Amino acid sequence: MPELISASSTFTPLQQELLRLYSLELEEKDLLQIKELIDKYLSENVFARTDEEGEKKGITPEEFERWANQNL
Repeated sequence: MPELISASSTFTPLQQELLRLYSLELEEKDLLQIKELIDKYLSENVFARTDEEGEKKGITPEEFERWANQNL
């Protein structure tokens, strides 16, 4: 197994984990899959929190859609 790099304490815990992960000698296809997993996780998390906040404030999905398309 390749040696992992040591992350500086100036990085957040997430940044340190990502540095360790990306220090591995992985194939490009594996890196792309990891990036897709991270993107999916973050997207789902943002959408879930947005939906929760929208419900609290009485904002409908249609309003969100209208705002998203407003300046296209």
